[in-house]
Formats: sequence, C-alpha cells, structure tokens
Amino acid sequence: MLNVSFLELKIPPLLLCLITGLLMKILASFWPFFQFSVQPFFVFLFAAAGSFIIFLASHQFNKQQASVNPLQPMKTAVLARRGIYRFSRNPMYLGMTVLLFAWGIYLQAVSGFLGVLLFVLYLTQFQIKPEERFLFKKFGPLYQDYCQQTRRWL
Repeated sequence: MLNVSFLELKIPPLLLCLITGLLMKILASFWPFFQFSVQPFFVFLFAAAGSFIIFLASHQFNKQQASVNPLQPMKTAVLARRGIYRFSRNPMYLGMTVLLFAWGIYLQAVSGFLGVLLFVLYLTQFQIKPEERFLFKKFGPLYQDYCQQTRRWL
C-alpha cells in the first residue's frame, strides 16, 4: 500500500480551502457539468452560515485559550468541548466546507461541487485523523469520551 503520511499536517486548512475554491472555479469554467441557476439569497445564506460557524469556533478557542495552529496539534494544551464544539469536533473545518458549498452554488455548475468532496476527503485523511491521533495521545480517555459524544463533522 502507498504510504502517503508525508502529506499529513502539511497544508494549512485555510490555504487548502483557497486552493479548493480555485479548483472549483476551474472545474466549473472548463467542465460546466449540469449547470443550474439559483437565487443569490442561497449563496448568501450558506456563506453567512459558514462564516458564523467559523466565528463561533474561533471565539470558543480564544475563550478557552486553545491552540489554533492546525499544523502543530501536539502543542494543544486545552481540549475545546464547549459551545459549538458540543456539536462538531471540527467546526472550523465544517465552516470552511459550508463556505466552499456556497462558492459551488455561486458557480452554478455541479462539477464545481467535486471540489467540496475532495476538500472533505483530503482534510479528513491528512489533517483531522492526524490531529485526532495527537489529541488521543495527549488527552487519553477525556478525548475518547469526547469522540464518543460528538461527531467528527456534524
């Protein structure tokens, strides 16, 4: 089996989100598979929801003085479990995904949504799972209980 662990914790999630948005634009422009039209309200609704989720997650991190560097989960000193973290273990990543979904609606081509799927798959495999390994090592049963009570995404 191919060892791809060298990709773990290498691309900052925000940069990955921007790269994915560019990929979505390219896909929608050069392969506009199943184009559709949509009211601008829906773009705004999803963009506002994604931004709000990120704001709540960031606010909770700041409130608990938790580490925010996604490339160095080993430096995490506090396990965020309150606020929006009661509903998702990764609300910042969820918010980015919702923003990408809004971008996909704006692009009005189903082919653009392929980027959202790739973002979720890549982020889960190369960012979230390595973070989870570090958090389990650091917090042990506390993190295990949290994982049993709260879903990874939503």
